[in-house]
Amino acid sequence: MNFFHRLPTLPIELGFRSIVFIRNLYYDFLQKGKKFPIKIISVGNLSVGGTGKTPMAEWLIRYALEKNIKTAYLSRGYGRKTKGFILVKPNEHTALDVGDEALQVANNFDIPVAVCENRVLGTQKLLNESPNIQLLILDDAFQHRSIYRDLDILMIDPSKSIFEDYLIPTGRLREPIANIKRADLAIISKANLVASSDLKKLKYKIKIPQSSAKLISISLKNCFDNTEIPLETINRNPCFAVSAIGNNQLFIKQLFSTRLNVIGYRQYKDHFMIPDSELQSIVKKCQKIIKNEVFHKKPIVVFTEKDYYRLKNQPYFFEREVPFYYLKVGFEFEEVPSLIKNFFFTILDFLK
Repeated sequence: MNFFHRLPTLPIELGFRSIVFIRNLYYDFLQKGKKFPIKIISVGNLSVGGTGKTPMAEWLIRYALEKNIKTAYLSRGYGRKTKGFILVKPNEHTALDVGDEALQVANNFDIPVAVCENRVLGTQKLLNESPNIQLLILDDAFQHRSIYRDLDILMIDPSKSIFEDYLIPTGRLREPIANIKRADLAIISKANLVASSDLKKLKYKIKIPQSSAKLISISLKNCFDNTEIPLETINRNPCFAVSAIGNNQLFIKQLFSTRLNVIGYRQYKDHFMIPDSELQSIVKKCQKIIKNEVFHKKPIVVFTEKDYYRLKNQPYFFEREVPFYYLKVGFEFEEVPSLIKNFFFTILDFLK
């Protein structure tokens, strides 16, 4: 994007840059983040959406639980229709109550999960509810400097280089790229879904400790009876993909890497509540394909896991003539980043 294309939004961009600069000066010199008597990890980003914060948070939770560390998760609950602190109850709450990411985490792990716009208040209330917590994972908290964190992880989407982007509203950056230095560790997410040359260029530009994570497919689950299609049996099975996440294109790549044949696709903005009319339209397209016997196998509809948890409690989300599935994914490191290893060693030493 050249200067003339930026010109209409440049005044707003400059105003936003000034606000961010003053706010960071305030936290750098006047108001340090509040400390709590537990260890805290922040998982955040510099850009808007789609960097893999939730898979990273789940990886950290799993890693902590394997070491018997009592862990909790706190999110603002983006997309919910409620306000204030809520302790998530997976069997009672919906995405409209607590947001799709928090609902997903609460369903996947038997740990305290809460949502609150105010991270300090949310942490205090979580500790009141569960005083045995030893580690707290803060979701999307890189910009929330009112709370101290012991490890600040910055997620980076390699398909949309932050080094070639601009601040909101011209681009997708929430802070100037120079603020990357505030993070302790950069994780390049979904590194297996981009060209190695692009990955190499990105790694070269990151001047803080860094690591790369692969996005792997874990299971393909039926949305209604929880049965699975074994991944090893998939061989170009036709599917219609539906997603409303931060980076929809990487979802398509993930489906192809799982050996699914994507024959159609509907994409929506992040956290969008997909209406029944859209689902009906998708089902009709699949039924037409089945009727015309275009493929040897009948197509299925595949959502992301986050979309599934956003839709599952909606009254119109019911079993149809065409099966609905969601793809469960997770991160995999060739080697656990040394900063994360050392951080957990510190926790375990402290707990002895």
